[in-house]
Amino acid sequence: MKPILALLLLVTTTAMHAQDASANFKGEIKNNKADSLIVQSMRGKFRKALALDKTGHFQGLIQQGVGVFSIQVGQQETPVFLSNDINLTITADAADLYGTITFSGDGAKENQILRQVQQEADAFSESAEKQNNPEVLKVRAAQLSESWDALLKEANLSFASQTVVRTMCSQQKFLINSTVESAEDKLTFTGKPAPQFSYKDVKGKTVSLSAFKGKYVYIDVWATWCKPCMMEIPDLLALQKTLKDKNIAFISVSIDKPEDAAKWKKVVADKHLGGTQLIAENAWDSSMVRDYKIESVPRFILIDPQGKIVDFDAKRPSNEELLKELKALLR
Repeated sequence: MKPILALLLLVTTTAMHAQDASANFKGEIKNNKADSLIVQSMRGKFRKALALDKTGHFQGLIQQGVGVFSIQVGQQETPVFLSNDINLTITADAADLYGTITFSGDGAKENQILRQVQQEADAFSESAEKQNNPEVLKVRAAQLSESWDALLKEANLSFASQTVVRTMCSQQKFLINSTVESAEDKLTFTGKPAPQFSYKDVKGKTVSLSAFKGKYVYIDVWATWCKPCMMEIPDLLALQKTLKDKNIAFISVSIDKPEDAAKWKKVVADKHLGGTQLIAENAWDSSMVRDYKIESVPRFILIDPQGKIVDFDAKRPSNEELLKELKALLR
């Protein structure tokens, strides 16, 4: 019996070491209540669940090339850089995955750069909402762009890693520069007549913006494929309920493709979306996208009872300041 027991122990130990050796992504999620950590490609073509044990530890092999993936634990989500040849360890708190995640091991450097860039871009967006001074924002955007280039140059990453990180940095540069342009547009368009549009609702009836003259109008430009848009829906519904007896109309304009109209109608019905639901005539090539200089969604616009623009790039429903602003206007 002893030789057999020894053999079993040897096989078990060997198997455990083999499993550890094959795992290139592992870590600990503290205060965890979920049973798995989901790794998913940004476009959703790859999805893998890694089991979380009772202590919140996980490990697994991710062999999907070099790229930025989304990891999800429960309702929390954060981006992570992964590649076939890394040996990355993360730690985070399940209550705030994005805010608490830390990295160690091979792949930590790439993740730390991406995290710094993302956090600085987020801080830039937050400051832009408060000061909205185009000249100040333009200077800050240039400073961030230069610092990110220097950060990437000093990192001395592999060619493949550098390509991915540089691409993500370029996307953040585009977003902060778009914020600067939006601030400039706000100055240009505030107080000017809002560009008119007429689109069909879920029943096929044509509805025009002009029909709402005499009311404040809060417009949500969105799409069913846009995850951030979908995340705003609960707060938008709550906002509509809070202000239901006030002099304000809510219009949601989808820029889904015409061939996806059935999918749009289903989301409207399934989510019990309120207000006036419209679909633009030709997705990104719609007149509204051009007239309101829409480069990304969700996008929100506020118009006054005279049909003039109050805010060309209004706050999102999830921003607590929006309700305060609307209540002040609707007294």
